[in-house]
Amino acid sequence: MIIGKINKYQIVQIEKENNNAGTKAVVDIAHFADEMDYNRCTIMIPASKNVIDKIRKHLDFIKTWNSISKKIEENSIVLLQHPFHFKQLNRYRNLCKMKKKNIHFICVVHDVESLRGYRDSQYYEEEFQQMMNIADVIIVHNQVMKHYFVEKGFPENKIISLEIFDYLTDYHDHSEEIPEYYQYIIIAGNLDSNKSKYIGELDQINDIGIELYGPNCDKRLLNKSNIHYNGVKPADQLPQIIDAGFGLVWDGDSIDTCSGASGNYLRYNNPHKLSLYIASGIPVIIWKDAAEASFVRENKLGICVGSLKEAAERINNCTRDDYENYKKAVVQIQRKICNGYFTKKTLKTAEELLI
Repeated sequence: MIIGKINKYQIVQIEKENNNAGTKAVVDIAHFADEMDYNRCTIMIPASKNVIDKIRKHLDFIKTWNSISKKIEENSIVLLQHPFHFKQLNRYRNLCKMKKKNIHFICVVHDVESLRGYRDSQYYEEEFQQMMNIADVIIVHNQVMKHYFVEKGFPENKIISLEIFDYLTDYHDHSEEIPEYYQYIIIAGNLDSNKSKYIGELDQINDIGIELYGPNCDKRLLNKSNIHYNGVKPADQLPQIIDAGFGLVWDGDSIDTCSGASGNYLRYNNPHKLSLYIASGIPVIIWKDAAEASFVRENKLGICVGSLKEAAERINNCTRDDYENYKKAVVQIQRKICNGYFTKKTLKTAEELLI
C-alpha cells in the first residue's frame, strides 16, 4: 500500500525513425494514460546503422534510465508496457532501484512471447521474468491469459483482465444507422501467406466475397473474382473506410481451423484487429476456440466458427435483421473502445489495489 502523496508516471519507448511509440496498441494506451495524468518519461530508440551507433545508443540508455530513476519520487506509481523489444543497458537495475524507493509498477502485457512462439528467445524469457519480479499489478488480455500468469506464480488478486484493447481513432460517428448489408468477409492486417498460411488458402473459398486490406498481399489471390485487394491503409484511418461486412479474427496455417503457433496464440491473446473491426462499427467472425470468442458471444458482436468455410455459410445465411442486431451490439462497445474505456477502467482498478 502507498502512503502519502502519489505521483503517477509512465515510461514510454519512442522510435526516432518512425516517430511513434511502437504498435498502435502501445500508442493508444500511452494516450489514455496521459488523460489519466500519468506523466511521460520517454526512452528514445534511435536507429542503429553501425557499431558506433549501437555503442552511442546504449550509452544514451544508461544516461536516460539513470535520469528517470532519479526523477521519479518515492511512493509513485509507474506504468510500464511489456515486452520491451529493445535491449537496454541499465534498465532492469534502475527498475530495481526504484522498487527500493517504494515505487509501485503497473505492467501492461501486450504479448507473451513464450505463448506466441514468434520471438521465443532467451532475451524475452529474461524480460518476462524481470517483469514478474518488479510488477505490483499486471494487466493481461483476458481470463485465459490471467490463468497462465497464475500458473507462473503471480498472485491472482494482483492480475487484472483488460477484456479488449481500446482503439483510438479520429472517427467518432457512432450512429446506430445500419449501413447497406453486404455479405462479405473483411481481412485487415499483414497478408503475408508465409507468416499466416491460411491467407494462401483463401482461394478455396468461392461462395462469399472477401475484401483484403494490408501489406504483402499474395498476388495469386487477385485472380479470384470474389477476392478484392484494397491496398495498404493507415491503421487510424481504417475505421473511416471499413463500414460493412464481417471482420475476420483468424490466424494460423489453415482455413479449416486456427493451427500452428500463431493460430494457437488466439487461445490466449486479444487480437488488435478485433478492436479495429469494432472501432469500424462492423460485426466479426472469430474462431470459436479463441480466448476472445467468449467476449464476442457475451456481447453479441458476431459469429463464432470452427472453419472459414463454416464462416461463409453462416454469413450467407445471416438475415438483414440478424446483421442489424449484431451492428447495434457492436455500436455499444465501439463507443467504449474509441474513448479508452477498458484501459481507463483497468488502470483505475490497478491504482485502487495499490492505494
